[in-house]
Amino acid sequence: MELTKIKALLNKATAYHYDNNRESTLFDIGMRGHFENPTTEVLAFFCNAKAEHGMGALVVDSFLTIIANKTGKTIPYEENSLTPPQREVSTESGKRIDLMFGSDTWLMAIENKIYHTQANPFKEYESFIHQQIKNDSFTQQEPLFVLLSPDGKVTQAEKHKEWCGISYPELVTEIKSRLKDHFYDQPFNKWVIILKDFLLHLENMMTKNKINSEQEKFVFENISGISKTWELLINSFSELDKQFIKQIKGSEEVSADIRVKYQHWFQKLPTFIYSVPNSQIELVLFMINDGASFKKANDTRNENKSIFIQIHIAKKEGGDLHDRVQEEFKGKSVNTWWEKNKLYIRWPAQELTTEGLLKDLTESFIKLNQIEFGSGSYE
Repeated sequence: MELTKIKALLNKATAYHYDNNRESTLFDIGMRGHFENPTTEVLAFFCNAKAEHGMGALVVDSFLTIIANKTGKTIPYEENSLTPPQREVSTESGKRIDLMFGSDTWLMAIENKIYHTQANPFKEYESFIHQQIKNDSFTQQEPLFVLLSPDGKVTQAEKHKEWCGISYPELVTEIKSRLKDHFYDQPFNKWVIILKDFLLHLENMMTKNKINSEQEKFVFENISGISKTWELLINSFSELDKQFIKQIKGSEEVSADIRVKYQHWFQKLPTFIYSVPNSQIELVLFMINDGASFKKANDTRNENKSIFIQIHIAKKEGGDLHDRVQEEFKGKSVNTWWEKNKLYIRWPAQELTTEGLLKDLTESFIKLNQIEFGSGSYE
């Protein structure tokens, strides 16, 4: 694959990178993210007009307004007649409706689908709701069926004509609109904050869904070019590894055999760990997609860096090896720390060419060898 085509592919790919640097919510922390059951539990709480949140039928009215706009139905009711929401309502065959509640004029079933496919027994749910209405001889209720999902689409809509698809963005927009009026009439309380956080949680899921879908389409359409680009990356570092080993083996300053361990530290990107026998020191070359994401990398010189060189020095009783290495490499060091009786020194590669990386690795390895063993041969 020509280099110009690879560059064009990389430029195109940047539009599909997902930056997860979004605002976290309580639901990311405490509900394991997108799981349907916790999300529906929170929704049920806010659909309970008599619950302690103090917002009455605000969320219920949001559902009804969207249904009215989409179906043309007029759905009047008295707020005092709203029933508390029921979760996981079992049908006769043991199937479960996610959420059910009603009033004196309607009975609503809501199925909440975040990522799962729509394999629900919709006809069975319809029969169950109709039977519930028939059994209630004191009211004349209209059945309402809602499929709540990221895109608001009902699969095989022609077969499930009673179901109204509502998307998360539609619900979020309607609730937000009603919250503005609520602020004028009611004092601000913690439940408003929690509801707004819940809406943010839904918006975050939609953003991620959209980006993931676009990413997948891009990957599937460009799988050949992406594979060749990855192959180019691996081959480039493999060649650098070969050249470095060759230089060290031909060096007069290092007379011992060089050893290398091949690992993958970050998302299968290559890692090379070099040492010689009987040494306390390892020299490491590794890649990462974003150097600023290091837990200990709080230095701005790590920002937007992807290739790093690192030194590991094992602790041994007596001697001043750690001090001598630190002193020699203090001009390069960006991060230095101790962990499990081992000293770590790390810096981002400055010259991103084969020649520049080879020079940095070779000079560092020879310098470490001389600090630890002195010039010449050793046992």
